[in-house]
Amino acid sequence: MGIGEVMRAGGIGTVIASKSPAFAVGDTVYGTLGVQEYARFNAGQIGKRALERVDLRIGSMTQWLNVLGMPGMTAYFGLLDVGQPKPGETVVVSGAAGAVGQTVGQLAKIKGCRAVGIAGGPA
Repeated sequence: MGIGEVMRAGGIGTVIASKSPAFAVGDTVYGTLGVQEYARFNAGQIGKRALERVDLRIGSMTQWLNVLGMPGMTAYFGLLDVGQPKPGETVVVSGAAGAVGQTVGQLAKIKGCRAVGIAGGPA
């Protein structure tokens, strides 16, 4: 990061102007919008899937940033593809208070596992 550069971050927003046939004014989109009030993308960036339209009928903006977005995908594939838990096993989540950890705990329970979450302090 250079001084004065926009901090990189995933975000969700509403299209307020568009010259692209892929997006209409009012569409809700997800992408690397950065920590800023407005983000601008050119056609070349859109073609590289820098922005994805999201369907608010499936989930709220908050859910698209969490369980339906990158944290949810990280939890899902990390637990199920990498961890491959079996019913009856114990899954220990060391970052249980975070967006990924809380989803891992819920997925572990759905898979019939005992979920143990660690969220910081001595208790």
